[in-house]
Amino acid sequence: MGNEKKVDKPPCASRGAENTLVPALRALVDWVQVTLKNVHDVHDVIDLLGLPRENFCEFPTGKYGYKSHVRFGHIAIYYDGRPDMGIHVEMSGQGCREFEQYTKKDWSQFFALLLNLDVNFTRLDLAIDDFKGYFTIQQIINKVRRGHVASKFKEARRSDSYKIATGENTGMTVYFGDASSRLQVRFYDKYKERVSKGHEIMEGVACWNRIECQLRKERAMNAAVMIAHESYNIGQMILGILANYIRFLVPSKDKNKSRWKTCDWWEEFLHGVEKLKLTQVAPDATIERAKSWVERQVAPTLAMLYEAFDYDEDLIWNFIREGLPRLTDKHKDMIRRFKEGQERVEEDREERRKKIKDNLLTPKRVDVKKLPRLKTMSKDEVLEDIKLRLYEYFSKQDEDSKF
Repeated sequence: MGNEKKVDKPPCASRGAENTLVPALRALVDWVQVTLKNVHDVHDVIDLLGLPRENFCEFPTGKYGYKSHVRFGHIAIYYDGRPDMGIHVEMSGQGCREFEQYTKKDWSQFFALLLNLDVNFTRLDLAIDDFKGYFTIQQIINKVRRGHVASKFKEARRSDSYKIATGENTGMTVYFGDASSRLQVRFYDKYKERVSKGHEIMEGVACWNRIECQLRKERAMNAAVMIAHESYNIGQMILGILANYIRFLVPSKDKNKSRWKTCDWWEEFLHGVEKLKLTQVAPDATIERAKSWVERQVAPTLAMLYEAFDYDEDLIWNFIREGLPRLTDKHKDMIRRFKEGQERVEEDREERRKKIKDNLLTPKRVDVKKLPRLKTMSKDEVLEDIKLRLYEYFSKQDEDSKF
């Protein structure tokens, strides 16, 4: 491992207090495009997604050779193409979050259902969110610019975004590979991107780098098969891609760059990625986050009203009673997921308790024949052994006192 120091890395604390509940890394499905070749009924596809049919709206426009589509948020289903074109599903990054939020299926189940049909995954993006700040995007840019990278990609390019009014930099992206190729890897500052667009940032998040692996054609199909069959952790899959295609180096006097050491921060990042499992639930819509928001934003206002109305508890309960009929499907789904998660935690806890109880209370059978034989000693031999041990002990004490 190299000993290069991190440079150009602003302290995370400058953006706010670190939240220990936020994971250091998170793996996501971040884009899905799949063609169902022998399916021609849009409603069948909606049912496969596990989404309510009434949530989709029809539009007399299309793309990719299809003339029409139905849409729910950022999930689009294109149809009315040539007979051999079937139906095409497209979910952007936001569409993937909406799928996780509104369906009862997880990605493994959904992909397994699709792969039972004649389908072709044309694009599948896998993303890693880095909340720890293993590196900065500026570090990546510096390494590329100085030639301190070993890669199977021949070129990398950089793209910057700015606010016209102020000239403020709102984001930097580094691309390895071409967008139309079977593999492209992107690095960018997700924190800056969301702030510049006015989006809310999860409480306590101070750093947020996004690394995206855009897979096409057979690479997308292979990834979908692995996720469907849960062959191994999503982290191992992404590790295999990143470790095989990109290595950031510590320069040395050796003219052979292949012998340069890998940067510590890149190895540390890859080590963390390897352990990741796929996030199956929309990370931006959880009961825990809603609770945190109420504690942070709403609780002071409720306390103010409570005190202003002479500590009238009925006032607070009236807010709750009036809110219950207004719960949407989104709210109910969040409640269901939270309760299922709590039940799983309790089941795991009870299982551990049962194992501990069984280990403590179940008598263990001992094979006497396998016990080591003990030497039988007479009374005189025991006394002589004690004298010898005492002599050795005090001799050691005398030796230690000399120093």
